[in-house]
Amino acid sequence: MHTFENALSWIFYEWHRSQDSKAIAEAVKFMVHRIADVNKLAVNGGLRRLHDIFMLQTAILSGSRSVMHEAADLAGSYDPTARKPHAYEWGLVGIYKGAIWGDLKEMEQGFALFASSRPSPPHRMPGAALVKAFVEGDFKKVASSVKGVWKRDWERLEQKEKGVIERTPDAIRVNFRLRYPDNLWPWPEAAFLKLAVMRGEKMPSDPLWCPDAFLRATAQ
Repeated sequence: MHTFENALSWIFYEWHRSQDSKAIAEAVKFMVHRIADVNKLAVNGGLRRLHDIFMLQTAILSGSRSVMHEAADLAGSYDPTARKPHAYEWGLVGIYKGAIWGDLKEMEQGFALFASSRPSPPHRMPGAALVKAFVEGDFKKVASSVKGVWKRDWERLEQKEKGVIERTPDAIRVNFRLRYPDNLWPWPEAAFLKLAVMRGEKMPSDPLWCPDAFLRATAQ
């Protein structure tokens, strides 16, 4: 699980450093392949649900359809007989898998689970309004929800974390040597935007949290 949590942060920093979508996709593909053998021995219990959420988000943000499909094939599924079924997280897994496969029924079943429970703290998860709008195909609401998250995270970066060094008409200099820099990137929202763009939707971008070139970047 921690491998993919770290990978999510790495994607963010590496994109801003190199903007090399091919190299990012290759690195994520390597991680997905390495985890395949481990998953053969794993069951759906424990932290598997969180692991699969992070794996799917990482694959989506790589921009590679082949990596996305490999990750979706590896991901587990909801077990209602489990001691703690964790419907919220397994529902989110189902939504991601359905979006990757283009399976609306899978997405709707996943959302029913997602909406019936609450996430396990303290992990960053997408908001219910955003997820509902995405599943229903209401991309105007998806955009509105994401913009609200960006606004909140900019305020946190600037006011609470004191992370904005300088603003000019052409650029904003930020400092990510903060206490919890990884939690500042709204990657759950970025993953849904990436899925929407890959479906042909025109979605908003942000120069820091989700640049337009990053949203549109794809790889094999």
